[in-house]
Amino acid sequence: PLFQLVSFMNKTITQLLENYASRFRSRRFIEKIIPREVTSPKQLTELCGGNLKFTNLYPDTKSYNYGICDVAYDMLDRGGKMWRPTWIMLLSECFGEDLYLSSPQAHAIWFTAGLCEIIHNASLIMDDIEDEGLMRRGEKCIHLKYGLDVAINTSSYMYFAPLRTMPKFIPKEFLTEYTQIVHDELVNIHTGQNWDIMWHNNPNFFPTPEQYLQMVSHKTSVIPRLGARLVSLLLSLDPEVANAIITYTENFGIAFQIKDDLLSLTGDEFSKKKFLKGEDIYEGKKSMMVIYAMANTKERDRLKEILGMKTQNAELIKEAITILDNCGAIEYAEKYAYDLIVNSWNKVKKVLPDDDGKQKIKMFADYLISRTIQFVLLARWICLQKLFIA
Repeated sequence: PLFQLVSFMNKTITQLLENYASRFRSRRFIEKIIPREVTSPKQLTELCGGNLKFTNLYPDTKSYNYGICDVAYDMLDRGGKMWRPTWIMLLSECFGEDLYLSSPQAHAIWFTAGLCEIIHNASLIMDDIEDEGLMRRGEKCIHLKYGLDVAINTSSYMYFAPLRTMPKFIPKEFLTEYTQIVHDELVNIHTGQNWDIMWHNNPNFFPTPEQYLQMVSHKTSVIPRLGARLVSLLLSLDPEVANAIITYTENFGIAFQIKDDLLSLTGDEFSKKKFLKGEDIYEGKKSMMVIYAMANTKERDRLKEILGMKTQNAELIKEAITILDNCGAIEYAEKYAYDLIVNSWNKVKKVLPDDDGKQKIKMFADYLISRTIQFVLLARWICLQKLFIA
């Protein structure tokens, strides 16, 4: 019966996520920010802020489409979980926003979801360049398919494109603060990426656990936190409520990254999509598991040596993973991610309205962190048996 429940819950949350992703795509707000195709000189002139004085009648729309639109949508159309737009939708509905209405407020929320998804995909293109990635979502990375120059330019364009259309969808009373929040988090995401790059390029430097958490907070947590900050602004939430939601979002972003790092080492399905199992070992990443191992294994010098090689040799990568596993680093990281999200939930649940939206948020976060509802349900079931709580 327990595993039947697990199967049912797994299917339920998957359907929930697919439903929200489908609703987001049907609104086509990404296409309101970046068009799939520029079809006229007038449209391109508008995209360039009206400043095409030298080629006003005959601008090069073909190169614009090939070099920006086609490349951007190659990445955007590859799928992904779209959990960042879903998170924005769930938060909004939890606090009473009806996204089925065609209202300025609803449009501002939809635009925010589109903005976050575009920035996320821009960061993936750039991240793959910086990490010399091979595969993304089952296909060649954008820089390998179109070239470094095109990939860098398109990624940069995608960061800035939402700023141009912001005034069309964000109410004037929120626009200044909204813009400042976006600017702040765009700076943060590059700051976090800088730390990550500097650390894995320096084989002799290993960050402290606190430095690692700050890096992830300014990297993986940035876009969901951006969404939470913008939703809190648009819904004029009480500062205490907003702070609790933003903190919770930041923490589950951290937990999500820890789980992502774990899957890189242990997940077969994950490794198929990324082409290489243990990709973080190959890249020399200083993950939470590596930081823990450097303080808790006698084989730290060997682990350091393998990380410094940046090797794709399967046997060496397997050896590094074995070192992490033997010293308890993998188990430690799994527990840390789980405890972080549970403790954060115990705080944020006090400020969320007691309705269906609250339960959706809980299921959503649990599913993202475990990537399968089984771990969460089994852990709770064991606790219930021990504590005899009905």
